[in-house]
Amino acid sequence: MTEPDVKMPPLGSFSRRAFLGAAGGIAAMGLAGTAPAFLRRRSPSEVIRIGFVGTGSRGHDHLWALGYFDPDGDRLKRKRFDPQKRLKGVDVVALCDAFDDNLDSATRAVAAHGPVPARYLDYREMFEKEDLDAVFIATPDHLHTPAALAAFEAGLDVYLEKCASTTLEDIKLLRDGVREHERVLQMGHQTRQDQIHKVAREIVQRGELGQIHMVQCYLNRGGPTAGWVRKIAENGGPERSKVHWKEFLGPAPDRPYDVRRFFEWRRYWDYSTGISGDLFSHALDAMSIVLGLGIPQSVVSSGGIYHWRDGRETPDVYTTVLEYPERGLSFTFEAILANGRQRPTVIMGTDATMELNWEAKVFPDPTSPKFKDDIKQGKVKLNRPYIHITDKAGALNVKTAPSDLWLQGSGLTLTEVDGKVRDTTRLHHEDFYRCMKSRKDPVAGIGSAFDVTVGCHMGTESYRTGRRVNWDAKNEKFT
Repeated sequence: MTEPDVKMPPLGSFSRRAFLGAAGGIAAMGLAGTAPAFLRRRSPSEVIRIGFVGTGSRGHDHLWALGYFDPDGDRLKRKRFDPQKRLKGVDVVALCDAFDDNLDSATRAVAAHGPVPARYLDYREMFEKEDLDAVFIATPDHLHTPAALAAFEAGLDVYLEKCASTTLEDIKLLRDGVREHERVLQMGHQTRQDQIHKVAREIVQRGELGQIHMVQCYLNRGGPTAGWVRKIAENGGPERSKVHWKEFLGPAPDRPYDVRRFFEWRRYWDYSTGISGDLFSHALDAMSIVLGLGIPQSVVSSGGIYHWRDGRETPDVYTTVLEYPERGLSFTFEAILANGRQRPTVIMGTDATMELNWEAKVFPDPTSPKFKDDIKQGKVKLNRPYIHITDKAGALNVKTAPSDLWLQGSGLTLTEVDGKVRDTTRLHHEDFYRCMKSRKDPVAGIGSAFDVTVGCHMGTESYRTGRRVNWDAKNEKFT
């Protein structure tokens, strides 16, 4: 495999406002007296220096994709694929987390393949002290935007996990921050590297389906892990001294320490938007790749807490319907956290229907004039796809949807590129580093991130208020 060329990019320009913002934040933390790291930068070199904010499960998946893993850890044992080779020209040099055990395991993973990284509890201190070029942010969702904005002010490019924010106002701040500070942002929608979605897009653009009026998307998970129930939170959780509650809360409402909130944060509105920001974010982005959706005009959501009646706030059954009247399109998404059965996404056009997961199958519609003669002559069978394209990498795993791949410990999906099996997370990393060098927008830059995140928040707002939510594009607000 050819490694990408990832020479150190230019640092970009900083406005006076950005400088004062960073300096003010540092002084507020009591760290004044030392010049910020981005003012002490070394000369550009061949190595990109990476910091991590959030070293839990997803953070470790990113370390794995970078070639960092603990050779004695359980992650190596449960992975069913060979470890990645270290990516040349990229070094992880600093880690930040609010849970000591996460920091310990991540430190072992990094130190096994390079120098021992610096460790922090406060990401702002890490940005101020460390000579970084970029940061990976894989924290609970409520910390995504604050950490990313602090990184922009420190002159760093950002790889940010989804969902990008938990509120509409925060995603607007994130977009404005990218533009003001001229930073590269890659959203953690690694599905954009999945070749089958690119194939599906080409089929749609070729007009094979005719006019598309309906999309039905499903993404289910079953079992305690799928329901965000963690064994580590049982019996009071780990030693209290290992858990840094204040750093976890960040801008969230001040509450007494709660082990469930710390380790099962997706169950609570203070830190997450639940299914909407987690599963739906990926599904909406995937359909945006295939169909170029943009922000819906209106959204209606429903569901409830029907299975995991354990004090959680976010739903375990969720349905949302997005309307794109200018496209003549209705998009339905359904998810349940108590059943792991998967169905392919269904894209329905006037001429044909596409079923999409790790393969794309296109079936002719019996009412379409386009296929009338071929059906009559037996050239096309109604119960057989006349287009059937398989991503062989998906077939190498299990013939199922990305959700199952995740639950089986594969870490996310694989895809086939130029005849080779590749990890989509690693591909997403490589795109990020190339764009750090070129200063171009990555495949999951702020444009698509903004549209998808707004769509997710419309769904959350509808669920929480029990009303139809409309998008006022001119004023960028919900009505």
